[in-house]
Amino acid sequence: MTRAAESAAKAARAKIRFEAAQKATRRAAVEGGEVVLEKGLMKPRRVKYGTKQAAKKAILQTTAIDALLAGWQDIGVQDIYLDVGAQDRYSAVQTGLSLALGGVGGGLHYTFGKADGISGLAQAMDSAKAAAVSR
Repeated sequence: MTRAAESAAKAARAKIRFEAAQKATRRAAVEGGEVVLEKGLMKPRRVKYGTKQAAKKAILQTTAIDALLAGWQDIGVQDIYLDVGAQDRYSAVQTGLSLALGGVGGGLHYTFGKADGISGLAQAMDSAKAAAVSR
């Protein structure tokens, strides 16, 4: 088989898989916060949204990334200060404080959740549920 024929066959298989996935999602109905796949080629099953758990996980990941970037930035700033003579020696305490304080915002949001609902995700989920049910 030539490379062109292999490539065409691969593209055809991908297109068939994509169309099957589209058909399956069209058959999905949203009921009470769960997606219920109707009978068809796939077995009926329920998939929970779990938006609260996903949001908490995203907050933790973002907080960790923020803290690491703050520490990395501090290392870069101290390196520049050492090069120009504005600082005598590297301060591990300063980098540690940067790491700790870089995670304060996300940590507060994770602990107290004062900004819940500001993003509009709940309204978007409600409209998606209504659109899926009306199909």
